[in-house]
Amino acid sequence: IVKTIEDFVYVSLWNATFGGTQDALLAVGTNIKELGPGHFQGDDSTNAWSYAMPLLLTQQYHASMLHLAKEGDQGMLQATHLSIFLPELEQPSLLTTLLIQLASSLKISSASSALEYLVRIPDESQRRSKI
Repeated sequence: IVKTIEDFVYVSLWNATFGGTQDALLAVGTNIKELGPGHFQGDDSTNAWSYAMPLLLTQQYHASMLHLAKEGDQGMLQATHLSIFLPELEQPSLLTTLLIQLASSLKISSASSALEYLVRIPDESQRRSKI
């Protein structure tokens, strides 16, 4: 019997890795998404990582980044930085959206920081239109 989120994820990943196929790993990810953040965050709704981490571990990168981004300024910052540096994400539209949203939240307090994020937009035409 699994008692913690870590145990649940470990057992699920173990079964998918050693007893299944790539489809088994996707099924674990789908199961985690169906359970939703409330299942993983419990009473501590301020800890976005308790749901984002199982999503990352099951290769649900897009869902994980979107969840973090919805969790306030700190979550947006973390999701944006992960999207920049994790090559597995390779989702230019998600990265562009996160970069634009983060830059928008920074433009009043720090225009130079906002610009640093905007220059990282992968699509040149979008980058030019936002700068």
